Amino acid sequence: MLRHNPINMNSKRSISLLTLALLDLMDKKDYKKISVSEITNHAGLVRSTFYAHFTSKEDIISNYLLEILQTKFSDYSSKGLLSDSDFIRGYFSMWGEQVDLLKKLMDNDLLLILNQLDTHFEVICHSYFSSQDTCLSQVTMKYANAFYADALASVLKQWVKTGMKESVEDLTDIFLELATYEYK
Repeated sequence: MLRHNPINMNSKRSISLLTLALLDLMDKKDYKKISVSEITNHAGLVRSTFYAHFTSKEDIISNYLLEILQTKFSDYSSKGLLSDSDFIRGYFSMWGEQVDLLKKLMDNDLLLILNQLDTHFEVICHSYFSSQDTCLSQVTMKYANAFYADALASVLKQWVKTGMKESVEDLTDIFLELATYEYK
């Protein structure tokens, strides 16, 4: 993740240039073989700019994924209360729009980076669940956030690993079926 929130347009521009440089380089070579120097040279920046914002290459990807997540869910929250299926469909729809990025992550053994979003996603889930008419206790709510964040990421990773054959609607139905399954 970012070392700190960008405070000016130059910082935001540098973060964007570093992100675009890494993603472009990943189209051309294996992620593990990309150095910080290559990223900064490709971005037209100095190495110290990288370390002013990030501690690792993974931080660039994590931050980019978080931006995608925040953008999508700020759009949804501005539309008001969503049903469970709309919320879940929105999550899978967001990733359905990022198929090339997901393939890039899979090809470079970086799908586990999706799990790093769980803390941020829990915040989104918390605001979603706290707006719902739910019978869950406050303690259970803390666990519900973690459960849904990890479950959504796990279903997403499985979808990518198996070739992304199912539609967004199919993934939504699968998730809802799993979430409502009663174990006996």
